Amino acid sequence: LLYRMGDFYEMFGDDAIKASSILNIALTKRNDIPLCGIPHHAKENYSTNNLLKKIEILKRADIGIVASFVLGCPGENRKTLMDTLRLAENMEKIGAYISPHILKPLPNSKAFEMVKKQTGLKYKNIDHLDINELIKDWIDNFCNSNMDEIFEFYIKMERMSS
Repeated sequence: LLYRMGDFYEMFGDDAIKASSILNIALTKRNDIPLCGIPHHAKENYSTNNLLKKIEILKRADIGIVASFVLGCPGENRKTLMDTLRLAENMEKIGAYISPHILKPLPNSKAFEMVKKQTGLKYKNIDHLDINELIKDWIDNFCNSNMDEIFEFYIKMERMSS
């Protein structure tokens, strides 16, 4: 399972142990859990083409790839959505399962605190949250896109999985 975590595509547990030796990348641990990662946009050795080649190597080694993408990150715009969609399409052609998600600023998360601060007292009572309104407020305040555009790309990516 390959997760996009910030600037890295990361693998954990047995997947990380196997992939690190196949790809000749560093195996580390966090809280005693093995992990390894491939930078998503680092220069030189880790271009998108290099990432796709490494995914092909993993597929040939019989490691299934599930690529999980989160749409609606701070600063997300049409260009970043297009770049993410192209990457997902290329990964799907190799045989990766694409799993898109829209960022949900749930209570007790940093994202929720950011929305709460931006919108004032609107989310004081967390017992009665409208998650769709919360997501829309997140996107309106922290993305350079809108809910319709992000949802459009989410649907395109979700269709790859079916």
